[in-house]
Formats: sequence, structure tokens, C-alpha cells
Amino acid sequence: MRVKDMAGQMINNLTVLCFSHVSKDAAQMAHWLVLCHCGNQFVTSGGTLRRGKIRSCGCLTPMLIGIARSRPLAVRFWEKVKKCRGCWEWLGTKIPNGYGQLWNEKRHHNAHRVSWQLHYGKIPKGLLVLHTCDNRSCVNPSHLFLGTNQDNTDDMFRKGRENPPRGNRQPLAKLSPTKVREIRGLVAQGITRRELAKLFHVSASSISRVASGEIWAFVS
Repeated sequence: MRVKDMAGQMINNLTVLCFSHVSKDAAQMAHWLVLCHCGNQFVTSGGTLRRGKIRSCGCLTPMLIGIARSRPLAVRFWEKVKKCRGCWEWLGTKIPNGYGQLWNEKRHHNAHRVSWQLHYGKIPKGLLVLHTCDNRSCVNPSHLFLGTNQDNTDDMFRKGRENPPRGNRQPLAKLSPTKVREIRGLVAQGITRRELAKLFHVSASSISRVASGEIWAFVS
């Protein structure tokens, strides 16, 4: 394989010292020993050098990250927001549950909380920033409101977002809040669990658990 000599060339502040080897894969890329501006030597492919895809041995990465994170919070926030007619979508990092994340002051912050602070100011202690749209990646301030943890729980149940779903929101549920109230009333009248099990097509143990409040406890 004929290799074009790159020794002595300077590319993006990197000096090509000498030929290293040809890769053993099907591409058979020529690799070169390179001197970084920091003094470290490393090996990389000629194609990577020619395309300008590498600028250092890795020493620049922490510095570039530091520069990026030192910019004003508002600037870093808005460059990751896609404004739409409804929700404003967060284009930056997201955690598995769907909430956007933004690094600031040595820790990660939820993007929708940052949006609230940028538009309305400090979040009072003990309050959460909640969504009216139920889109966790949305940072539109008009879709956000403050609430307590109980407000968040009530909103979740009101909209049927509990996980796992409870009551008749479960796909295989045979009972409903109305039937649960009826069962408890009949139990109070002395109707046996076995009779109620046949009537409502569930097991006698389920009737007992309904009557005791072990299940369907949220139905009063």
C-alpha cells in the first residue's frame, strides 16, 4: 500500500512526526505519530488529520468545556430552546424521565426550572415548578406554574398520569370507584364475601381487600 508522506506537516497546531502503521482492518488507514502543542505525543489516522477532526491530544477539551460553561446562563439556555406555537422544546441534554438538564454553578438543573427563574425570578423554598402541558421537555414559561408536592400528586392523579396506573385506569381492572363503594356498602349490610365475589366477578380475597381498604384506598 502506497502511503502519502505527511511527516513534518503542521495541521491545527499538531505536528506530524513520522509514520506509525497501517490499520489491519479493511480500510487500511495510515496512522501517524503526532506532537500536540502541549508536548504530548499520540497516534491518529491521516484521514482524521486531513479532515480537521482533531485539534489536540485531548488537552483542549476541559478548557473548551470551561469556556462554554462560563458564558451567561441565559445565553446557554436560549441556544438549546426551540420555540414552537405551543410547547418550547428543550434541545439540550435530557435525563431518562424526559426532563431537560442544564449545567450551572457546579451542578445540573432542570431546564424548566431554569426557564421559570429566567422569566419570573427565584423559586420559593418548598415549591416545585409544574407543567400544565404534561410535556416534561417543555420550557415555555406560560406552560409552567408553581405548586407543592401535594399539588403535583393531585395533578398527576387528576390527569391519570400515575405510574403504575391505579384503579380502573389499569387495563385489566374489573372494578370501578362506583362498584367499590357499592361493595363496601353491601359488606356493611352483612352480605358475604363469597356472594359479592360471584356478583362482581372477582375473587373473595379481592372483596376482602376492597372492604378493608387495602386496595382502592383512594376511593372514599
